[in-house]
Parts: sequence; structure tokens; C-alpha cells
Amino acid sequence: MISLVVAPSSGVGPSGPDSDDDGLLDGWEETQFGDLSQSASDDPDSDGPANDEEYARETNPNLPDTDNDGLSDGEEVNQYETDPLLVDSDEDGLSDGAEVNTHGSNPLARDTDQDVLDDFAEVVTHGTSPSKSDSDGDGFGDGVEVSAGSDPNDGASQPEFVPLQEVLINEFLASNTDSRTDDDGDSSDWIELWNPNDLPVDVSGWFLSDDPNQLTKWLFPAFTMALRSFLVISAPGKDRVAGAEWHTNFRLVRAAGGFIALSKPSGWRWGRDRACV
Repeated sequence: MISLVVAPSSGVGPSGPDSDDDGLLDGWEETQFGDLSQSASDDPDSDGPANDEEYARETNPNLPDTDNDGLSDGEEVNQYETDPLLVDSDEDGLSDGAEVNTHGSNPLARDTDQDVLDDFAEVVTHGTSPSKSDSDGDGFGDGVEVSAGSDPNDGASQPEFVPLQEVLINEFLASNTDSRTDDDGDSSDWIELWNPNDLPVDVSGWFLSDDPNQLTKWLFPAFTMALRSFLVISAPGKDRVAGAEWHTNFRLVRAAGGFIALSKPSGWRWGRDRACV
């Protein structure tokens, strides 16, 4: 019988030796510190993460801000959940530090305020606030103003809207309980459109929205309404155009002061039929 005796490999890891058994490879310690005097729990750059965490994350244990983006490694890892090795974690063109310290935007979101303008475009191109969807407080989102050609930094400059004559919001129900069920059998909210004209109207590429700051919220598929016809669209938030009927990606607001808009692109102008719930 042959007996195999396995002796411990004291201080030898799968990627190299660790003479002091501190979980840090000797080669890494010598490269970073010049010797093996540092322990895994030390934090020579006082940035929060200890040596073992810096080793695991491949950050520099001697630099409090490895990627030089204006946030310490500890802030990136423990507070903002950004990447301490990337200057611009969300790749929107603004450094993580600039987003947090200067602009008040989210370093993990390309469009912090969800106004359809990237944070970089707001700061560099338009001079608007990336953390406020309506920088000038005029009731129109920055993205809507830029698309319509008005100034998103001037409350007196507002988009010009042309009332829609082809198709109108005829009726809607924002708290349906049992008056009508959708193709899934659910009592969904609904919006009824009406083409009062003696000619068909192509509504392909038009939009419905419940948000005055995002008029392009739900996109119509290719469709033409027949003359003097009605079109009922369910509004359960299911976001679907396949099947027997369409479903918007939003639900109607049940409280007073809600908003519904039917919009169509027309160059730099928008036609809009609006109803307040």
C-alpha cells in the first residue's frame, strides 16, 4: 500500500507566494509598498477600503482616488456604487466626481432627470440642469423644449403647439372597474380616439403620453384610422401592440389634475390634443 501525505504549502497561493500569510501576494505587496510590512487590514491611503479590498478590486492602495475622477475609492465603492477604476461609470461624458460634486446628477444614469437629454448634452450643449427635467420651470421638459425649438433656460420661451384637427381624444376612463375589459380580460383604463374627418388619417409614429415633460412616452405602431372612425387603446401599463388591441406603457392618473396628450411630430413643432383627467 502506498500512502500519500499532503503537506501544507505554507505561504504559497495559486498565483504566487504569500510569505506572511496575510492574503496579499508578495509580488503585489513589494510592487505597491516595497516590502511586506503592510497587513491586509491596513489602509495606507486612508480612503476606506483596506489593502485586501484594494487588492481584490485592483485599485491602488496608495492613492485615495485611483481613477482620479474626484471621488475617493471608498466613496465610489461604499456610497455611490460607481467603478473606482472608471472615470465615467455610466459613460455619459461626465466624470463621476463632476456628476456628484458639481452637477448633482447620478453617476450611474446617463439621463438623471429622464427628460430625454443625456446629462452631458444638458451640461455641455444646452446649459440645462441634468438633475431637473424642467430647468426653467415653465412646465415643459427640457427635452420637449429642445425638440420644439424653444429655449429650455428661458421660462418665457415655450414650445408652440398646433391643435390637432385630424384625430382627437374623444373619451377616456381613468378608473375602470368593470365597464370594459381588455383582450386579457382585465378592467384596464382606456383612451378613445376619434377621426371626425371624411378621409382616413395615418397615425403611424404618433404618441400618447400622461406626462407633459415626456410627450413621446408611447409610440403608435403603423396604423391608419378609417374616416369617421374610433380607436380604443387600453392604458394598463403593459406596453404592447401585438394582439387584438394596443396597450400603452402607462396607466392613467386617477387623481384630479392628471394629463393625457396625443401628439404627432411635425418638423420642429408638435400638434397636441390634451385632456386633463
